[in-house]
Amino acid sequence: VHDIKHPVRALREILSELEGRLDPADRRRLLSCANTFSQTLVELQGEKSDLNLVEPALVSSICERAVEIKRAALKNGSTEIDLVIDESVVGEFVKVNPYGLQNVITNLITNAVEALEDAVSSKVQVRVNLHPSSHKIEIRVTDKGKGIAEDTLSLLFKEGASFGKEITSSPRGLGLVNAKRSVESWGGSIQINSELGHGTAVKVALPSAAMPQWMASKVDLSNLTHLVVAAGDKDLFKKVLARATAHAPKVQVVGIESLADFQSYLSVNSMRDRMLSKLFLV
Repeated sequence: VHDIKHPVRALREILSELEGRLDPADRRRLLSCANTFSQTLVELQGEKSDLNLVEPALVSSICERAVEIKRAALKNGSTEIDLVIDESVVGEFVKVNPYGLQNVITNLITNAVEALEDAVSSKVQVRVNLHPSSHKIEIRVTDKGKGIAEDTLSLLFKEGASFGKEITSSPRGLGLVNAKRSVESWGGSIQINSELGHGTAVKVALPSAAMPQWMASKVDLSNLTHLVVAAGDKDLFKKVLARATAHAPKVQVVGIESLADFQSYLSVNSMRDRMLSKLFLV
């Protein structure tokens, strides 16, 4: 893992040198991917790679990372992965193994993308929300692909079962089995609904966890002159920016979506203003 960190660092340096040459959207995507892979490598090197480790984790962050990894893995960009994080789940925690839940989500997205072959729609949606009555975190991965026959659905959580994939010499059909095993070990459940020719929806439900002690339950904005909001996910960025503006109408709120935005902010603001600012990394 240590040797892999060097090319990741080199990739980030190359992207910085290419500032202005790449399309801004492509550059943000590549830089975000480099950051995601770098963070994943760090966790693999540390104790978080131990799938037996269970701790409170911010569910929105895990979903963002899983989606970013799968977006980067799509070679031709023909499939769109849409992430929708409902405001009800912003700041919510689940007690899971963060790396394990990330694997569950990426596996479900992979299945959904594979189901889109020859489909009219090329979009996969990942929606995260808090159920109003059960107070469980729900993660839904849906597609409008080829769907699954009813007699096949009951077999999907059995070892060795597979659907819509080529037969190879390597073991198949363990993805959903492992996903179900992991989710249930965290006190949750996984459910699949599908209709042949219309698509599939997979729902992972997890009990919400108490906010850890290191998480600030309240942020006082009354004495600020500047508030800087930085985020990698556009949907979450817009929501946090809107909430910050609403709660601090007299504070100058600055939104940062890229490294270029941050460099621009540093170039036009004095050191005093920067020290009086509060930076939110979402």
